[in-house]
Amino acid sequence: MMRLPLTMGAILRLNAARFPSKLAVKDEERSLTYADLNARACALAAALQGLGVKKGDPVAICLPTRVEHVELLLAAAKIGAVAIPLDVKWREVELRSVLRALEPRVVVSEEVHLAQVEAAGIPAGRCLVVGAASGPGRPAYEALARERAPEPEADVGEDDLFLVMITSGTTGFPKACMASHRTFFYRCLNRGIDKGLSADDVTLLVMPLYFNAGRVSVVAGLCFGGTVVLRRRFDPVEALRAVEAEGVTATTIVPTICDRLLEGRRECRASTDSLRYLGITGAALHRRTIEGLLRSITPYVYLAYASTDTGQVTTLRPEDQLTRFGSSGQVVWGIDVQLVDEAGRPVPRGEVGEVTCRGPSVHLGYYRNEEATRAAFRDGWFFTGDLGRFDEQGYLYIVGRRKSMIKTGGISVFPEEIEGVLHTHPKVGEAAVVGVPHPAWGEAIRAVVVLRPGEVVTEQDLIEFCKGRLAPYKAPKAVEFVETLPRTESGKVAKERLRARYAPGGGDGPAA
Repeated sequence: MMRLPLTMGAILRLNAARFPSKLAVKDEERSLTYADLNARACALAAALQGLGVKKGDPVAICLPTRVEHVELLLAAAKIGAVAIPLDVKWREVELRSVLRALEPRVVVSEEVHLAQVEAAGIPAGRCLVVGAASGPGRPAYEALARERAPEPEADVGEDDLFLVMITSGTTGFPKACMASHRTFFYRCLNRGIDKGLSADDVTLLVMPLYFNAGRVSVVAGLCFGGTVVLRRRFDPVEALRAVEAEGVTATTIVPTICDRLLEGRRECRASTDSLRYLGITGAALHRRTIEGLLRSITPYVYLAYASTDTGQVTTLRPEDQLTRFGSSGQVVWGIDVQLVDEAGRPVPRGEVGEVTCRGPSVHLGYYRNEEATRAAFRDGWFFTGDLGRFDEQGYLYIVGRRKSMIKTGGISVFPEEIEGVLHTHPKVGEAAVVGVPHPAWGEAIRAVVVLRPGEVVTEQDLIEFCKGRLAPYKAPKAVEFVETLPRTESGKVAKERLRARYAPGGGDGPAA
């Protein structure tokens, strides 16, 4: 008996048969039913094959959050091609480096990126340009998407690659996680089992679709037969109005926009009563931010510890947000987590160890980078580089990154612990703590602080504040006040850039 493989392309076909006239996905310019989405994905799959794309070939997608990005992911899935979403904010050197390293068979982009794509050596005949007329030797995207085409006759299995997700290294050889159809199906399935999402849900995406959290939100919504509403950029008032207008039940955001959402709430009184899942992933939140979200947006806030490499690892549920504040929650369905010491041995409960994971949602390795894969996996376990501890009830607390740990005077200090204390100061808006070179101690602790609007506090005030709540050796030796903290595209504080700034010859130099 032949078994139906649950690939992303097959799931779309099944949902098109179940819900042909149901709205599947919409953005500011286009709305598609499930029948429409499947028909366009089939047409684009045929178009990709016509451009020479075969099973296993990489297809780069350099598009923002728009319907065409979604249909291309699914079109590639239908023929077993491997989608590689690219960050549309990359500059020419970054884009050229990635395209030359990963050698996509076809690149799909907006016209604004066409010159950069061609500069990377991709000929016009292998570029599809969305939102523009066809050029010399270049096929017209929209005309291809409107062609009638049957379901592709492609031998695509659950263990074939679905996505390659770039996590770092755009100007060297990129570090890119491989996810099979099975990997991504389990990431979607987790949202149904652990969060209760179903075909009845309307998902709003206000994050970039080329980021993992945004991509999982969209693909999971479509896997379950729900409706997905896309917004190209985040505007807090517009997002709140969209929740009311579209009957949004689920959305995922990152910590950097949580406070902006609360600011928008002061201006916009649109109802958010339909919202039963507000997922937050990426970094820790201030307690006052959590309290504000629970009070004025929705009581159904979920915090996630997740990564592109692992998918979701733990969830802190709504009822635990305040009573377990600081925790990353409990391990989600379908993943095994173990904390280990530097030798790879499991540590007792309550002690700090590196977080390792295994399970069907964990990535398969790094694309064309066997050395990085061998370094990250041991005996089937993926080593995250994060340090954490479990309490007696199985709640995980992330205490820091192994690479970011500060060694001062021979003592290991977790910068996240100091940041947590600084964030409790009523005048501090944001804080980042790094170790800077010091001739006597090895590293000195430096805090980089953004004050709340209109507030004034001295460096010594904050140092004494920390000394009153931490062992004296953990208090910063210096505090610098800045307007903003540098951030990665996913919203995390870019500590590597801070450390580089204070390295010898890196700018200001250390001050201790």
